[in-house]
Amino acid sequence: MDPEEKETCCCYGSTEEFNFNPDFSKADRVSENYGRSANFITYLKDITSIKQEKKIITDEPEDVDGVGNESGELESVWQYLISKLEKGESTTLPKPIKKLVEQYLDNFYEFSVEDGLIERGRNPLRIEMDKTKLEAINTTELPKLDSLNGNIVLVEFFTHCCINCIHSIEDVREVYEDVTKSDSRNGLGLKIVSIHSPKFTREKELESIKSFTEQFKMDYSDVVNDPGCELWNELGISCWPTLLILGPNPDGDGMNLLFTMMGEGHKHILKLILSSALAYFRHKLRVTGNDMVDGGQISSQRKVPQEETVEKPFDHILRYPGKVASKNGILAIADTGNHRIIVSDLNGSIKHIIGSSQRGYANGTFSQAKFYFPQGVVFKDENVLIIADTGNHAIRQVDLMLGKVCTLVPPGWNYSHDEEIVHLRSPWDVTFFSKEILLVAAAGNHRIFAYFFESSKLFSELEPFDKDTFTVIAGTGKEENRNNAYILKASFAQPSGICVLNRPDNAKVIFIADSESSSIRSITTEGKGKVQAVVGGARDPTDLFSYGDIDGKGVSVKLQHPMGVCSHKTLSQVYFVDTYNNRVKVVDVDSQSCFTLCGNGAPGNVVGDLSDVKFNEPGGICISDNGEILYVADTNNHAIKSINLQSKSVTNIPFKHVEYDDVFSLQRSVNNIISFKICITNIPENFEGGQFRVAELPSNPKSANVTSGEIIKDQSIGIALVEFPANLTQEYSITLDIFLCGPSSCYKKTLKFLLNFNSNHEDSITCFTYKPKENFFNI
Repeated sequence: MDPEEKETCCCYGSTEEFNFNPDFSKADRVSENYGRSANFITYLKDITSIKQEKKIITDEPEDVDGVGNESGELESVWQYLISKLEKGESTTLPKPIKKLVEQYLDNFYEFSVEDGLIERGRNPLRIEMDKTKLEAINTTELPKLDSLNGNIVLVEFFTHCCINCIHSIEDVREVYEDVTKSDSRNGLGLKIVSIHSPKFTREKELESIKSFTEQFKMDYSDVVNDPGCELWNELGISCWPTLLILGPNPDGDGMNLLFTMMGEGHKHILKLILSSALAYFRHKLRVTGNDMVDGGQISSQRKVPQEETVEKPFDHILRYPGKVASKNGILAIADTGNHRIIVSDLNGSIKHIIGSSQRGYANGTFSQAKFYFPQGVVFKDENVLIIADTGNHAIRQVDLMLGKVCTLVPPGWNYSHDEEIVHLRSPWDVTFFSKEILLVAAAGNHRIFAYFFESSKLFSELEPFDKDTFTVIAGTGKEENRNNAYILKASFAQPSGICVLNRPDNAKVIFIADSESSSIRSITTEGKGKVQAVVGGARDPTDLFSYGDIDGKGVSVKLQHPMGVCSHKTLSQVYFVDTYNNRVKVVDVDSQSCFTLCGNGAPGNVVGDLSDVKFNEPGGICISDNGEILYVADTNNHAIKSINLQSKSVTNIPFKHVEYDDVFSLQRSVNNIISFKICITNIPENFEGGQFRVAELPSNPKSANVTSGEIIKDQSIGIALVEFPANLTQEYSITLDIFLCGPSSCYKKTLKFLLNFNSNHEDSITCFTYKPKENFFNI
């Protein structure tokens, strides 16, 4: 089945889908004796009675909670083990379960009468890597599974647009690292091959998948791009993601298919199976020559260095930026690939780097904090940022005044919703509906959440939500493009962008970039709320394959995986990034019409006039306070582009680290005037005199009384007095030009200071001491 057909869909991580076994009967490379189901759950259910199942797994009394009841209806061994793993109650493979895995694997092999070792596999599967259109992504040549025979090979089928695949890729990486690190012997013979079977047209392009594998660091695997989905069709795969676990087959007739898994969420089970299977083959397999190769080698072909696989960024500061936010002349950027947040002015001068650049989860100071692929970012006010910490499945809060990061919604958060336990999964974007209500587009849940900082109403005819409530406000969790007058019966498909439009009649409408349905959708908050189509998508709510690049009205519009959206401050217009079409587009809300603002559709990195601009899979967009400038996170160009709607021109913001001579904490005055002194010490004896002037002020103050003055030798100080409104609430820089004179010459030096504005105080004068470097007064 071709994955571009409507019948094919992404899958979910329920344990029931572990049963999935692809229809290999259509594959001409599969041996005739393929008939054994690679289905471990069925095996476990069939091998023993209910009481035996309970005794094997628990060794506890028959009335163990969650295992059985008086009527004798018990969970299967496997289901019980899964439930313990999900609760964190079991992290190792119990000996009885390990024995069951061994017995299961015995059914897939024929053994020598003489020594009891494996002679041949009973379930051979040959995956040919000689297709004409297959492309090696991070190796010098395509992997050859025949050369890996004698190892365990995990083959994962994925498409990089799919959030389920992203989750599965993270799981496979973690399992691979855990298995290879936990025991040096366990790492022997475990190989990963990832086959990219694209859904969207853009995903078929080599450059796109290369960027994805570099961003998600898939160096643990041999990655193969299959743009024509030849292997997908040949093997009868029908779901993203699908995992095949192949075991060694000594007779060389392909490898031996042992397990199949469909969907995400198999991390714990996968680790148990692989660990047990590696131990099994270590004792059962007759090793000769190079049958088993070093576990540190993914294949016989070495990995291509990262700098050869991905075009080098033009800007070395940002790496795959996901989203961007703007407020009061300040930008906040989710520097996703670097696992950090960047705060800068509009000219690119960096004020804060928040996060250690090492993926992880930690609160604390800006240098202590850790994020994991952060995406959404929004200003709560001038001093506070809210972050969608996507990889940690959390919502974080940043206090720019205190220089601290804390957690608003922690990883592992869950609650009961209509008898379903909901875990927050991959929040992708955040925005404020009002100062009391934060909205979260959770791509991994296919739902919209809200956090209530105060008790507030979101929908006019529904009761207010309590303070500090975090809850689902829209979506069933099923991946569909289903609109509904009852918002909890509507369904989304990987919502990746969210914004709020204030209508002229004061009504507020929520807009969503629903990426997998390739549509822009809305939620009205009047009455009990309603989810409606705006542009793009298909009329059939289950059709997630209606995409393209066509402007127009309503459902006639065709988009390709839009991921970011923002609204104009005064006009009834919504701007969004049509990510896989490499364009920025506009929706006129009143007419529900859509047109392209800029981007010619081809990937590239070109600025200038709107007609010339090129993007490379832009993922985020925001608008300035005055509604004149759009800021676009041009993700695969590692850039933030500025679109001036007045001059119709586009530029790249040149981000730069600013080196400050010193940093001072400046308190705000209660009388709305700030003044301060900077005292320059260590003036040498041969100093003849000098002057100073303020060369550069913070951009925010509209008026300032700036004085210049003399540097006086006998007082050994220089005084710079600056007065400006005290409503400055972030960091600002100030530059002083210092004119120094010696016995024979005069010259100019420049000092640049960073000012931190803190709480109010009574004294309006603050004095700072600056000790210049030794060569400052070389005159």
